[in-house]
Amino acid sequence: MTIKTRIILFISLVTFMLLGPVAVAGKVYKWVDKEGNVHYGAQKPEGSGGAQEMRIKVKEPAFEEPVKADTEAKKGGSESKEEKVKVSNEKEKAAIEKKNAEIRKKNCSIAKKRMASINAGGRLYEVDEKGERKFWDDATKKAKQAEAQSMINEWCK
Repeated sequence: MTIKTRIILFISLVTFMLLGPVAVAGKVYKWVDKEGNVHYGAQKPEGSGGAQEMRIKVKEPAFEEPVKADTEAKKGGSESKEEKVKVSNEKEKAAIEKKNAEIRKKNCSIAKKRMASINAGGRLYEVDEKGERKFWDDATKKAKQAEAQSMINEWCK
């Protein structure tokens, strides 16, 4: 295949991918009757030259409930309410522990990066309220290293 043929095939493929959902979507028309009332419909009304085709954007739902959990809830099951609450609390605890583990991992990474940037060398500074650079002396650098090390000890267990 030549490059020109490949480009044409690629453009055709992208065009069909983009226009495919539009071809499947239904049309909605908007028109105003003799009395001034606005109407919407799936079919163009007869004898109405003023009907306009509307473009409707369909949004995906923000979230979907898991089907499995929904069907299990409808079945009822043989578990007592106390057992269901216990299982629910265990799941919540596990979810909280997982989230806390992610936070600890992120904070550990931040602390290690902070220590690496302090130890990398070069002139280190902070920007004060006036927007001016305040360069670190040796005592400030050692204090910042100790602070970073304590963060590493706290978050990277």
